[in-house]
Amino acid sequence: ALLALFASEARTDLGAAVLRSLEPAAELAELARRRARYAESERLTVEAPLVPGLGEGLAELVDRLASGDPPLAGGEILRLAGLLAAGGEAAARIARMDPPCTELASAVADLADPQPLVRRIGRILDRKGEVRDDASPKLAALRRQVQGARERLYGRLEAIGGAHRELIGEETIPMRGGRLMLMVQAGNRGKLAGLVHGRSATGKSLYFEPLEVVEENNTLQGAVDELEGERQRLLHELLRDLAAESPLVRQMAGLIGELDALEAARRLAREV
Repeated sequence: ALLALFASEARTDLGAAVLRSLEPAAELAELARRRARYAESERLTVEAPLVPGLGEGLAELVDRLASGDPPLAGGEILRLAGLLAAGGEAAARIARMDPPCTELASAVADLADPQPLVRRIGRILDRKGEVRDDASPKLAALRRQVQGARERLYGRLEAIGGAHRELIGEETIPMRGGRLMLMVQAGNRGKLAGLVHGRSATGKSLYFEPLEVVEENNTLQGAVDELEGERQRLLHELLRDLAAESPLVRQMAGLIGELDALEAARRLAREV
């Protein structure tokens, strides 16, 4: 019950797990080590906490990175990037302390710098966890190709709709099934050559693809498919690189867990 109370003060599930698994020190040297780390953490956090609010579920993400089952999504990769960045910043603060924090410094002495990996994630993913449009030269070129194809299609469909205004049911150019088309009044079916892709919610209009833009829509769909394929390739490569660094990620998770546990203990100490 006491450990559960301490764990409730943790900012991450990593710190909560450390606190829930604590056992009394069996040797005086171990007790001295724990007390020293507690005192050092208090010195380190005079200006700001070592562990920001990173949320729950981090332990599961670390495990899934190593196993690949199921693969991490972009937003989940960003959460691991936050863990790595926080661990790297905490390790740097510990290393800079003067006088030194001997006990905590020993915990970070052999840790590799996670910043190259954090920067790589930032080059591939945006703040929403989506693959950035400029993540690779090929992706940027495909994005321009898709944009150009869409603009040409919009122009063609606007011209067709303008020339047959009496047949148009709605002044919009919707996308359906990845294809741009016109909205034609249901009663005007067959008056233009083309393909019908379904009815509107009201049933008064048809999703209509004029025959003369079918090939351009095929080109657009092909470009969109290639664009999505490049996005998936980049995401797969990023996951592969991250998985290769899973020992570092696990080390950073261990560091964050221990620091979070120390800070949670100090928060509860202040409260009582």
